[in-house]
Amino acid sequence: MKARSLQALGLGLAIVALAGTTSQALAQPGQRVKPDGFRSRILLEGSHGFLIVVSSVGHEQVELTAFGDEGTATYRAPGRASRKGIEADFGDFGQIAMRFHGTPRPLNREKESGCRGKRTIGAAGTFRGHIEFEGEGGFAGVRARKARGFFVRSFRRVCNVREVRKRPDRTASRKPRPSQISIRDNTLIAESREMGRGTRFAAVELEFDNGRRAALLTVVSASSVERVGAVRISRDSFATSNDRMLFVSARDKEPTVAKVAPTWPFKGTATYSREAGAPPGWDGNLAVLLPGIGSAPLTGKGFRVTLCRNKGDFARCQERLTKRTLRVVGRWLSQGSGSHSQPFAEARLSWSR
Repeated sequence: MKARSLQALGLGLAIVALAGTTSQALAQPGQRVKPDGFRSRILLEGSHGFLIVVSSVGHEQVELTAFGDEGTATYRAPGRASRKGIEADFGDFGQIAMRFHGTPRPLNREKESGCRGKRTIGAAGTFRGHIEFEGEGGFAGVRARKARGFFVRSFRRVCNVREVRKRPDRTASRKPRPSQISIRDNTLIAESREMGRGTRFAAVELEFDNGRRAALLTVVSASSVERVGAVRISRDSFATSNDRMLFVSARDKEPTVAKVAPTWPFKGTATYSREAGAPPGWDGNLAVLLPGIGSAPLTGKGFRVTLCRNKGDFARCQERLTKRTLRVVGRWLSQGSGSHSQPFAEARLSWSR
């Protein structure tokens, strides 16, 4: 992937992200407040086919994410980020000290009437300095003196909201139509925390039926979180399929049994079993490939497991599917099969329109 394309695509992603951070805090009736924000990003080609993305998290945190076919690994460390550049110390993993060279300009996304405050500015250009990074066991690394990138800076703006005349609701007198689509769902979550590392496995199965045709979607994800010194490391792997990867016994059968048999980057299987009045069992050789760890086991005595079946129980499990897990699922769904550059391609399309 060309560096110029990477820079333009990432700029589009940041603009979309900042545009979506509107807030009603401190807004008067009839007004909408857009808070200030900052984001910068550096995009590089790493070793072993990994894409390396360096992003600022506000002005005092920096993330380095390695995107690969089997998953992602994100390293977050204290640092400094501004329109002048990015600095961060990732301890034994490496360092970043890059100064940005580019000319800021107002972005055309904020040609709104009735708004007070500075317009968002951004710039695409070149970061110069040094970046050195190597993940555990050398699974991915990068060393560069310059790279293409961008920054986007938004300022607090207060906008007047136009009142929209409500049309009369003509649907109130209509008789409601019964839903013709039935949804059956199963969710299994297994979690553990050992040796300072938290591990989470989730399998979600959704089956849709409109009376004429049935469709199945299974989403399986695994993640881990740990801290090495001042660096927080999170890793994620993901698989989706229109085939069944979660097999759950009928409700009227005892004991309750669920078997998980996901596809790559997972390997092996795991079985959930529970009898009335007894804690659930979670056994098998299920494992997942996580960048920087290799094969990570997803079964054992240290895991707590929950199974939710059908619509009546799904809300309880949904509460435990954290925003982080859902965000990972959405990100990987947008990538498409076998291409870690797809989300950047989508951003490029939106930026060029």
